[in-house]
Amino acid sequence: MDAHYNVSIGRRVAATISLVCSAAPLVLSASGPLAAGAGVASPRATLATGAPTSDAATQAFGRWLHGRYGSVKGYWTCPVAQRHDNRIDCLAEVNVAGRRHLTAATATLSGGHLVFSRIRDTAWVRRWSAYSRRYLTGPQSFNVPGRASENSPAFDWAFIAHGAAGEWRRHSAFHVDGYDGYAKGWSRFFDFACSVHRSLVVCSNSFGDAMRCKPVP
Repeated sequence: MDAHYNVSIGRRVAATISLVCSAAPLVLSASGPLAAGAGVASPRATLATGAPTSDAATQAFGRWLHGRYGSVKGYWTCPVAQRHDNRIDCLAEVNVAGRRHLTAATATLSGGHLVFSRIRDTAWVRRWSAYSRRYLTGPQSFNVPGRASENSPAFDWAFIAHGAAGEWRRHSAFHVDGYDGYAKGWSRFFDFACSVHRSLVVCSNSFGDAMRCKPVP
């Protein structure tokens, strides 16, 4: 299941996703049908060694998400661009009974089976926060003047606001990368479209995770 969308290369934010170490890696067979959210059988993994294929990993990741959370709606992918040596990195944003999850995992092959490990998850109920300075300051010396409100704790809004600060006085609409690293294949998560409405700047990704910022004039 290849991802078909415009690619943006951001910068990885280490604090974006809270790390949850799994007690044991989850194992799924790479040779059988691995149903994803749409119920489509995955092709067989063609590599006995090395990283799993994008198709096989994405299908297996969808099945794993359903096993972990039950009935889920959302989007998940293990894009080709995120294959590195013997692994492929996967990312999902799903809605489970009104609670949203940004879930990341790493897929590897072991003995002909797909194994998921390094599980990272942030969960939240979507609602707007009160306006505050704390969303515009960060550990990397980001300090954007003004106040902001956000509807998801899963993203580094100070980093995103820092990227937007150089644009909102010159453009009424622009895009900001929200990932501090190599984000090819993950633009639906980390490509934030921003628009300026008088004294308010709004930046949102394709899932509606958003920040409203009131910059200092």
